[in-house]
Amino acid sequence: MDSSSRLQESESSDAESDNAPLLKTNRNKKSKRAERTPLLASNHGEGSSQTASGIEPAAAIRGRAGTETSDDDTVCFYNERYGSVSGGYAGVLVEAHRAMNHGIFPERIPQGSSGSYFVKNLRGVRVIV
Repeated sequence: MDSSSRLQESESSDAESDNAPLLKTNRNKKSKRAERTPLLASNHGEGSSQTASGIEPAAAIRGRAGTETSDDDTVCFYNERYGSVSGGYAGVLVEAHRAMNHGIFPERIPQGSSGSYFVKNLRGVRVIV
């Protein structure tokens, strides 16, 4: 290739880049993605609807009879998965597990973006964050 053909190629590539539209990018704009459904959504269409207090009706609870685990089984499960769990913390985990078995699911904390949840016991008292 001679120098004149190289010059023409570089001029044509410069002309193409000059004619190319500039893309507008806004780097300061932050994308906010709202969570559409809670991670632990209840099945409203399958007879296990929740009341305003968050507790399932007795008929729905009776329909799941026999699916619950004992407190000892629950503690063993957590010990196998997460290591030694004992004392007061094990009791709180058992209460939270029992509440979830009865349809009292964790509530997402609306402030901030940490993705934290309030976990309640059977009486509806918050026991874990």
